[in-house]
Amino acid sequence: MAVVDLERVRVERLVPAIVAELQARGVAVNTVVEPDEVARWRRAARLAGRQMGWRIRTGNSRQGIWAASEDYEPQWTADREAARLVAKAIFERVDR
Repeated sequence: MAVVDLERVRVERLVPAIVAELQARGVAVNTVVEPDEVARWRRAARLAGRQMGWRIRTGNSRQGIWAASEDYEPQWTADREAARLVAKAIFERVDR
Protein backbone atom coordinates (compact mmCIF):
# COMPACT_ATOMS: atom_id res chain seq x y z
CA MET A 1 0.00 0.00 0.00
CA ALA A 2 1.41 3.38 -1.04
CA VAL A 3 1.65 6.24 1.42
CA VAL A 4 0.29 9.55 0.12
CA ASP A 5 1.75 12.77 1.47
CA LEU A 6 -1.37 14.95 1.54
CA GLU A 7 0.56 18.17 2.13
CA ARG A 8 2.70 17.50 -0.93
CA VAL A 9 -0.43 16.89 -3.00
CA ARG A 10 -1.95 20.17 -1.74
CA VAL A 11 1.22 22.07 -2.68
CA GLU A 12 1.43 20.46 -6.12
CA ARG A 13 -2.20 21.37 -6.88
CA LEU A 14 -1.38 25.06 -6.44
CA VAL A 15 1.61 25.02 -8.79
CA PRO A 16 -0.14 25.22 -12.23
CA ALA A 17 -2.06 28.39 -11.34
CA ILE A 18 1.06 30.02 -9.92
CA VAL A 19 3.10 29.06 -13.00
CA ALA A 20 0.44 30.62 -15.25
CA GLU A 21 0.47 33.89 -13.28
CA LEU A 22 4.26 34.05 -13.21
CA GLN A 23 4.51 33.41 -16.94
CA ALA A 24 1.87 36.03 -17.69
CA ARG A 25 3.08 38.82 -15.39
CA GLY A 26 6.18 37.74 -13.48
CA VAL A 27 4.16 38.11 -10.27
CA ALA A 28 1.62 35.84 -8.58
CA VAL A 29 -0.60 36.95 -5.72
CA ASN A 30 -3.14 35.24 -3.50
CA THR A 31 -5.29 36.22 -0.54
CA VAL A 32 -4.82 34.58 2.84
CA VAL A 33 -7.73 32.59 4.19
CA GLU A 34 -6.01 30.42 6.80
CA PRO A 35 -2.56 30.72 8.39
CA ASP A 36 -1.52 27.27 7.09
CA GLU A 37 -2.15 28.46 3.54
CA VAL A 38 0.66 31.02 3.70
CA ALA A 39 3.43 28.46 4.09
CA ARG A 40 1.76 26.06 1.65
CA TRP A 41 1.32 28.70 -1.05
CA ARG A 42 4.89 29.96 -0.65
CA ARG A 43 6.20 26.37 -0.97
CA ALA A 44 4.11 25.97 -4.12
CA ALA A 45 5.48 29.24 -5.53
CA ARG A 46 9.06 28.11 -4.93
CA LEU A 47 8.27 24.74 -6.52
CA ALA A 48 6.75 26.55 -9.52
CA GLY A 49 9.92 28.57 -9.84
CA ARG A 50 12.10 25.45 -9.72
CA GLN A 51 9.97 23.80 -12.40
CA MET A 52 10.34 26.88 -14.60
CA GLY A 53 14.04 27.33 -13.83
CA TRP A 54 13.34 30.82 -12.44
CA ARG A 55 14.53 32.45 -9.24
CA ILE A 56 11.48 33.30 -7.12
CA ARG A 57 11.07 35.60 -4.13
CA THR A 58 8.03 35.13 -1.90
CA GLY A 59 6.51 37.12 0.90
CA ASN A 60 3.30 37.91 2.67
CA SER A 61 1.48 40.86 4.18
CA ARG A 62 -1.87 41.46 5.84
CA GLN A 63 -3.54 41.59 2.42
CA GLY A 64 -2.05 38.51 0.80
CA ILE A 65 0.81 36.36 -0.34
CA TRP A 66 3.03 37.20 -3.30
CA ALA A 67 5.72 35.63 -5.43
CA ALA A 68 7.88 37.54 -7.87
CA SER A 69 10.32 36.20 -10.43
CA GLU A 70 13.79 37.66 -10.84
CA ASP A 71 14.03 36.06 -14.29
CA TYR A 72 10.78 37.26 -15.88
CA GLU A 73 11.24 39.01 -19.22
CA PRO A 74 8.33 41.45 -19.37
CA GLN A 75 6.65 42.92 -22.37
CA TRP A 76 6.97 46.69 -22.54
CA THR A 77 3.63 47.20 -20.69
CA ALA A 78 4.09 44.50 -18.06
CA ASP A 79 6.28 46.43 -15.60
CA ARG A 80 3.48 48.73 -14.54
CA GLU A 81 1.00 45.85 -14.10
CA ALA A 82 3.49 43.78 -12.08
CA ALA A 83 4.26 46.75 -9.85
CA ARG A 84 0.54 47.36 -9.31
CA LEU A 85 -0.06 43.71 -8.34
CA VAL A 86 2.82 43.63 -5.86
CA ALA A 87 1.73 46.95 -4.35
CA LYS A 88 -1.83 45.66 -4.03
CA ALA A 89 -0.59 42.53 -2.23
CA ILE A 90 1.63 44.50 0.14
CA PHE A 91 -0.39 47.65 0.83
CA GLU A 92 -4.07 48.15 1.52
CA ARG A 93 -4.45 51.04 -0.89
CA VAL A 94 -2.78 51.51 -4.27
CA ASP A 95 -2.56 55.02 -5.66
CA ARG A 96 -2.82 55.22 -9.43
